[in-house]
Parts: sequence; structure tokens; C-alpha cells
Amino acid sequence: MRLTFKHFDGRRRNYEPIIDEDSGKQVGLIQYEGVGFGGSGGIDVSLFGGKYAISVNQYDECWGFVKGVEAVLNEMTSTRTKRPFGASWSDHLKKEASQEADAGQ
Repeated sequence: MRLTFKHFDGRRRNYEPIIDEDSGKQVGLIQYEGVGFGGSGGIDVSLFGGKYAISVNQYDECWGFVKGVEAVLNEMTSTRTKRPFGASWSDHLKKEASQEADAGQ
């Protein structure tokens, strides 16, 4: 998943779609309403039908939220081996090796 949207300056009221470049589908929407230097206005971000949403005041916060959701969802859907919570990586590798050795006997 690679989420993208066009850069915007936020000085007027408008909308920008958030697109997943891998699927080509729109997965979210950004609504901005004339964000000012004093924190007036705002940027509303909604992803996946509102499952992930936030209101921010700066473009950088908007970009960070979208990229953060992308990173978390990519990690959750990754097929690579994950270590259990709280376990050290070396303990996890030893356990995997032991399980493979037991399966080979």
C-alpha cells in the first residue's frame, strides 16, 4: 500500500482525494478550509470510510498521519515473520530453530 495525495497549500476551501497507488483506488479524503497562521481553519483527514480520521492544522501533520496509517497497515498485513510482543529477537530465532528441528525429526 502506497498512499498519496496532491500537495496543497490550504489557503482556500477544497478537497483532495487520497489514492492507494498499488490499487489505484481512492481510500480517503482530505478537506481543508483555509488554514491560517494562527491555527484557524483546519484540515480534516478521513481514511477507509472514516475508520482512521483526524483534524489537524498543518500540512505536515496531515502528511504524517497519512504516512503513519500507511506504515501501520503495511506492517499489519506483512507476511514476514513477526516476533512476539516482549520477546527478544534472539529468543524468537532460537524458538523458531527449535520448532524447525522438532518438525524435521
